[in-house]
Amino acid sequence: PSLQSCHLPVLSPPAPSQLCSLSVFIFKVLKYKNLGKLVGMPVPGTMSSVNWITLQNPDLLFGVPVVAFRTADGTVLENTQLEPDIKVANHPADIVKGIDAQLEAAVKSLLSDIDKQKK
Repeated sequence: PSLQSCHLPVLSPPAPSQLCSLSVFIFKVLKYKNLGKLVGMPVPGTMSSVNWITLQNPDLLFGVPVVAFRTADGTVLENTQLEPDIKVANHPADIVKGIDAQLEAAVKSLLSDIDKQKK
């Protein structure tokens, strides 16, 4: 089957602090194509490709934007935020205890979708 005919399970992007633009790319595609639900927190992303350059002084590093990502209709995704379908935060105290609220919400949503399909 093609990607258009598949409906993927609930997905959750990594924590916003662990992301760069390209790591959020697949989640943006899934959301744009409506291929599954996203669970988690909003993730800002520049959605541009940057060449990192140093000059004579290796301590000076700067990025030069080279490519911006666009949707099929031409919408530029630069500086857009990825909004989850189900907004759930993971709290550090819960994570230490082995509780993943995002995973729990994703499984709950998936089970609910399965129940709806059975009816």
